[in-house]
Amino acid sequence: MAANLHLGHARAVWNKNMLPYIYGERQGIHIINLEHTLVMLRRAINVTREVAMNGGNILFVGTRPAIHAITVAAAQRADAYFVTAWVGGTITNKERVLRRSVGYDPDKARSSQPYVHTPDLIIILDLPNNGFAVREANQANIPIIALCDTDCNPRRVQYPIPANDDALTGVELIAGALALASREGRTMRDKLQQEEYQGR
Repeated sequence: MAANLHLGHARAVWNKNMLPYIYGERQGIHIINLEHTLVMLRRAINVTREVAMNGGNILFVGTRPAIHAITVAAAQRADAYFVTAWVGGTITNKERVLRRSVGYDPDKARSSQPYVHTPDLIIILDLPNNGFAVREANQANIPIIALCDTDCNPRRVQYPIPANDDALTGVELIAGALALASREGRTMRDKLQQEEYQGR
């Protein structure tokens, strides 16, 4: 509550699919039920930790200029990747979109091309601005964790976290918690690999 995660949008712009996560209304503003936020955040933390522990690639997406720094800091802390400007086709047409950075040449035979990895989990910090990212991830069956304010459709993502996505303190709190979970997962993976190596 101190991070203002409970404050939703005006009732006039709400998405009806968010009804299960709304506690009530005050002065025309929807109030998010933080008990649901906590439950969904814990689930998202467990998913993030498990993906990291299994060596998966995690991508933080935050394209609103106000949260660029939060997005980058979370990804760096998580030993993950980040995007602050989504380019259409980053997943569905990845070789051509990313060809400059990975050395992909459309004129070469596919067998001699570098492999372009896709994320195993995408964490979106500003869902309303990233419709293309959601669509591409859903087409590629990549799970999404996303902050869902009262004007969002939580059914578009696999692991919604009902929360105010406009409060920078709240976004930073959730991004930090997920980043820590990723870091824990990486640490657990490294420890298991080290124990396995020593046991040989």
